Amino acid sequence: MLFVRKNTSPSSRRLAHVLSLVVASALVSGFMMSVAAAPAQAEDAQSFSGAPADGEHSDSTRTRFTFGGDPGQSITDSYYIENTGSLPQDLTVFATDAYNADDGTFSLLDTNTPATGVGAWVAIDGAPRQVITLEPNSSKVVPITITIPADARPGDHVGGIVVSATSKDGQVKLERRVATRLYLRVTGELQPALTVGGLAATYQPDLNPFNGKVVLTYTVKNTGNVAVGANIVSQITGLFGVPLSGLVTSSMPELLPDGTHVMTTSVPGVWQWVWATASISLAGTIDKNAPSPGAMPTATREAVLWAVPWALLVLLMAALFVFLYIRLSRASNDRRSQQWMEYTEAEALSKAREDSLQS
Repeated sequence: MLFVRKNTSPSSRRLAHVLSLVVASALVSGFMMSVAAAPAQAEDAQSFSGAPADGEHSDSTRTRFTFGGDPGQSITDSYYIENTGSLPQDLTVFATDAYNADDGTFSLLDTNTPATGVGAWVAIDGAPRQVITLEPNSSKVVPITITIPADARPGDHVGGIVVSATSKDGQVKLERRVATRLYLRVTGELQPALTVGGLAATYQPDLNPFNGKVVLTYTVKNTGNVAVGANIVSQITGLFGVPLSGLVTSSMPELLPDGTHVMTTSVPGVWQWVWATASISLAGTIDKNAPSPGAMPTATREAVLWAVPWALLVLLMAALFVFLYIRLSRASNDRRSQQWMEYTEAEALSKAREDSLQS
């Protein structure tokens, strides 16, 4: 008969505990990986794409639709959609309007929000939207027609062609969208214009009086009828235009007509010269795929700020206090020394008189 002795020593119990934790961690990690892989696989199985078409396939030379036309004119093109997943899918194709989000990025209206601009001028194979069923790894080219209203204002009208698909994840309805930008320039007088307003400059001091920072906040608005971006140069100057910082360059994303964007720029290495002027200069830019609208707009703005070197002033005050203290102490000591010398001389004279009287 074989007897097995059970080891219940503290070291064995610790080893068993560690092994159990390792096994449990491996099981949990495997479960989490399987849960994370499931949505990824589902997403891959339901993937799709959309792009401008060249007739039968996607047009590799175009990343967006760029059109130009007169009021009342109709423009035709085509859109390529493909089911790149492994499941049949119902894909909805429609057009909508674009706008600038709060951070200035290019955005499109929600699927259920009606278009009122160029998105409403687009017909997908004769209708505002089409639902197309595609088998896995199949594609279709859909004709699109843009009818420009007779009273359309000159300039850029921006939107997008969207391919959308919905699916359910339990009780949650998920929508996936792929979009291609659409730019339509209606002929007429083009007026590229940018304005800058609300420039606020805040100084953030540093112990080093030559290393402060100025934070500039301002609002840029596209007041023209052409979509434009901008290159921006910021600088801080003192009296008589003396530079208190280097030039800081930045760029602004493309703003659509009537779009606004709040910009924030930090200018480092600003000297603390009590009084300063913050200035920004904008020069308009256009996308490399956009036709030139003519002369690019420029805009400038200035704001006055205080850059008081508090740390330096405190040090100077402390130095002045020490200097005055030393001077006063020295004067007091000199006065006491003088009084002591006068006292000793008087005592010596008095002693000498007493000695002469006694002799």
